[in-house]
Amino acid sequence: MPNAFLKTPRSDFLTILLAAVAIIASQPLYGAVGNHPRLAWLYPLLVVLCRPRFALYALVFMAMLTVNEVGFRQLPVGPLGLALQVALTAHWARRKVLLHDVQSGSIRHRALHWFYLTMRPMLIAIAVVLAGSLAFRRSGIELFLWAACLITVAWAIAPFQWPGWKQTIATVLLLLVGLVPAIAVLEAGCRVLFPMAAPGVSITSYDREALWTLGRGASGKMFFGSSSLGEPFELSAYSVNISRQGLRDREFGPKEDGEIRVLLLGDSFTFGWGLEIDQTIGRQLETMLNASGSAKRFTVINAGVDGYGPWQERIRLHKIGLALEPDIVVLQLFPGNDINNSLNKIGKRVRAFDPVWEYLVESRRHWSLWEVRSDDWLRKRSAFYNQLARALGTASPLTAILEDLRFYRRKTPPLPQSADRPFWLETHLKEWYAELNEGRQIMESDALAIRDDCRNRGIAFALYAVPDVNSVCDYSWDWNMKQLVDASIYERARDLKVVEEFCAREKLDCIDLASAMRASGEPCKLYYEADGHLTPTGAMLTAKTIFDYFSSHTSLTQSP
Repeated sequence: MPNAFLKTPRSDFLTILLAAVAIIASQPLYGAVGNHPRLAWLYPLLVVLCRPRFALYALVFMAMLTVNEVGFRQLPVGPLGLALQVALTAHWARRKVLLHDVQSGSIRHRALHWFYLTMRPMLIAIAVVLAGSLAFRRSGIELFLWAACLITVAWAIAPFQWPGWKQTIATVLLLLVGLVPAIAVLEAGCRVLFPMAAPGVSITSYDREALWTLGRGASGKMFFGSSSLGEPFELSAYSVNISRQGLRDREFGPKEDGEIRVLLLGDSFTFGWGLEIDQTIGRQLETMLNASGSAKRFTVINAGVDGYGPWQERIRLHKIGLALEPDIVVLQLFPGNDINNSLNKIGKRVRAFDPVWEYLVESRRHWSLWEVRSDDWLRKRSAFYNQLARALGTASPLTAILEDLRFYRRKTPPLPQSADRPFWLETHLKEWYAELNEGRQIMESDALAIRDDCRNRGIAFALYAVPDVNSVCDYSWDWNMKQLVDASIYERARDLKVVEEFCAREKLDCIDLASAMRASGEPCKLYYEADGHLTPTGAMLTAKTIFDYFSSHTSLTQSP
């Protein structure tokens, strides 16, 4: 007997082919008039499952979308066309003329039989996901119509019978057991393929006043990008150990006779981001001071914390620093971050900002929320979650999903839109706007408050500003300027001039690190260019500059 597969009318194949071509060609328009562009891939699947009449309808529907896009644009052709599609699909299914009817026993019949059996659970699963998506604010009637269409096709394949409760429980348990190795493989793959997404150790903990602080007793490996601009990405690691006193340093007991203690306050530069402990500014400065031939013994205490601004450093001075009996306090500024950090103190920010950083600040501000703590837990433990955040362009996929739910009431204020310019160059703007000046005033006010706290206790005080890489490295500055549409709005090292004016106005002991860096001959080698933090060479030059300042101002290093 002739095989029915060979006798399939050519018109069927032609119709399916034309429909597939029309769908592919019209996909850029699909969604422009109210439909959902991400669901266009369902058409080829249904064209194969259903009879040519469905393919013909899909062809006409795409033509309607194209004509509406070109000529009208405002008509709701998308939802209306999908509603008609659901009605026709249900009508054909009821009459049992929706699916292909092939002679029993043929090759094509057996192939379609297994194809249908495979597709039915997939169609039901997709329909359930689409129906569940209606809980999100951005979803529309299109998702419901597509879910109805897919359920109709699945129902037409074979009568659907709900399994018994025992079978249902067994199925759910098998699904959960199967998810464990699947998640493990996914997590392992992300850690191998996306090393920057790998979760790092947690060295910070929540602090009610300063929002975060170093976690006492925390330790582990930290990862950072150590490559230069224009070079292939390179990932490096360094060790971090936090003492029981909450310092990236050793334990300190009572001060001994003849000992002079220097307390370093600052952010990640003082903390030593990207540096082993012996390479940090504090350790290198201590070595230089004790090798100077002085009869005194110097102890340098590293009280730096990643991301801190002067208002947080003052809190740290009172909580930890003063109890260590310092004779000298050296405050390190980084105006490129400190101005925005100072605005964070009052719930504001500069106009061009890093949304990831701002989200982290806001999450600490709202630490009591379970969503915030859950997101923090996931970020610290899952490379897949971190890579998902990168792919979605959000700091918190969990929060983004929750906020899109119709029934979820947002508990944290949304971030405003960042200005369309590089946030790392914001303090290099030639003309400073209101927020920049307000942040500068808060930064200066807190720095003076630290100075006054020291003076009132007979503690010597000095400060210095770490310039960002663009202020001293010509290659980095030129590279950034070439990426801009309008480079004329920037003035190189504008923020350092602000600090210099502040020091002169208040007659502060200010250490000029920027001049020492420019005079070094190769200032670009003082930074990890892509990361922006100091290399071991940069930390050594910083320590040497502070040491030279102490040597020329002996009153600072005399015991009180």
